[in-house]
Amino acid sequence: MEISVYPVPTNGLATISIKMPNTISFATSIYDMSGKLVYATEMNGYVAGQNLINVPLHNVSSGNYFYALTDKDGNLLASGKIVKR
Repeated sequence: MEISVYPVPTNGLATISIKMPNTISFATSIYDMSGKLVYATEMNGYVAGQNLINVPLHNVSSGNYFYALTDKDGNLLASGKIVKR
């Protein structure tokens, strides 16, 4: 799984780009530095190849945020940082 986030930093809409070798379902969660959940999606199925997840961060303060991609059992598949300007 190859993941990139852009733009860096974001002014409000961040995109998580994920290239996957096979089809998989996962949920996306965004947390602030204190661990507070600020955005989440339900479990979605994503196909093999390139997938884009748009994350609206217009209503959160500037700072660092973390994304977590988790499967239906709550296992962490991937995580990383998003910077909001």
